[in-house]
Amino acid sequence: MTDKNKDISSQKSNIDQHKLMQYINDSMSHENRNDIEREMEDDPFVNDAIDGLQEVNKDQLPILINEINLHLFKEVSKKKKRKRKSTIANQNLTYIAVILILLLLIITYLIFSRMK
Repeated sequence: MTDKNKDISSQKSNIDQHKLMQYINDSMSHENRNDIEREMEDDPFVNDAIDGLQEVNKDQLPILINEINLHLFKEVSKKKKRKRKSTIANQNLTYIAVILILLLLIITYLIFSRMK
């Protein structure tokens, strides 16, 4: 899995987590703030992200982000495991069906060959 897929904050926006944190902490240049505010106008996801991040206690923010990313990673892993299991189960059923059809064909052939 790539780093981009591991980080929930990078899924839909061109703004990385570091820039969002600088914007919230008011520790970036005026020009960069304007760039982010333009991005907020263009992309409602960025606007919602910044609004949500501003409501959270800034000391707990890195911990919360890590928890969200971990939870997201676990959920994606569970879905992959379920999908893999269902694929294997479907393959087993296919093999059984093919074997049964072959057995029926062989039995039918043997029955008709003895009738002659």
